[in-house]
Amino acid sequence: MILHAHVETIPPDNWGTRETQVREVTAEAPTYDEGMAALRAQFDQGERLITVRVAEGMA
Repeated sequence: MILHAHVETIPPDNWGTRETQVREVTAEAPTYDEGMAALRAQFDQGERLITVRVAEGMA
């Protein structure tokens, strides 16, 4: 399966008063748990997960 996630930078004050950046990361793995671990490995410090989308893949 292929997992697509949107990751957002956490603002320093966490009040939403500063602009954040969102980027998409993708991982392919045989199971959801392995896919989530692969996604999290791509997060930079100070980022948080905001969405996950699962697509079929891997034959």
